[in-house]
Amino acid sequence: MWRIALSRAGRSAFARGDPIVRHASSNGAPPRKTGRKILLAFAVSTSLAGAIVYGVQHYRKVRESTAPATEQEQKEVVPGKKKERLVILGSGWGAVSLLRHLKQEEYDVTVISPRNYFLFTPLLPSVTVGILESQSVIVPMRTYLHPGTKYLKAACQEIDPVNKKVICRPAAETNTSVSTFTLEYDKLVVAVGSINNTFGTPGVYENCLFLKEAQDARKIRRRIIDCF
Repeated sequence: MWRIALSRAGRSAFARGDPIVRHASSNGAPPRKTGRKILLAFAVSTSLAGAIVYGVQHYRKVRESTAPATEQEQKEVVPGKKKERLVILGSGWGAVSLLRHLKQEEYDVTVISPRNYFLFTPLLPSVTVGILESQSVIVPMRTYLHPGTKYLKAACQEIDPVNKKVICRPAAETNTSVSTFTLEYDKLVVAVGSINNTFGTPGVYENCLFLKEAQDARKIRRRIIDCF
């Protein structure tokens, strides 16, 4: 056990009630830190360093993606030149990646998607077991839209490549009397994703639970809860 070593001055201070007590070992040496304290301090410092590095890298990526055009890029754009009309269908990984690296000053961008958010699909399994809520893996599309970029909550019904037009239908929850509308484009990017592939196995759609959308994760979570 540790013993309290008091000098003559320390005894006087202790008698007066002053809180100046120095802990020491039996041989007068200062106590050593245990291995557990050293391991804890190392873990905390490593975690803080990793968080700082990640934060700096994330800040640089966001700053680069939203930074205005450089002087060289501005020189490449001819003053008074009409911007090309770029229509992007979808709000998934492909659409978001394009928006982050697109030269906004060269295109008049319009994003069309019935889903007004980006879904981080790798974390969907965590939503099914309750580790995360569905709101934690959803990012609003306005986060990735540059100033001047238009977003339309609608679904593309038909593409006319000859006349360069897309025929769209407003989303079901959109309060509008317009059944369909047409939008012209100069360049079209189709990034609507894909559907689940059952490889022709009968009974899959009727009896299986898929994990592709946020509502799929919530459906699996409810099914697990109903089992108990």
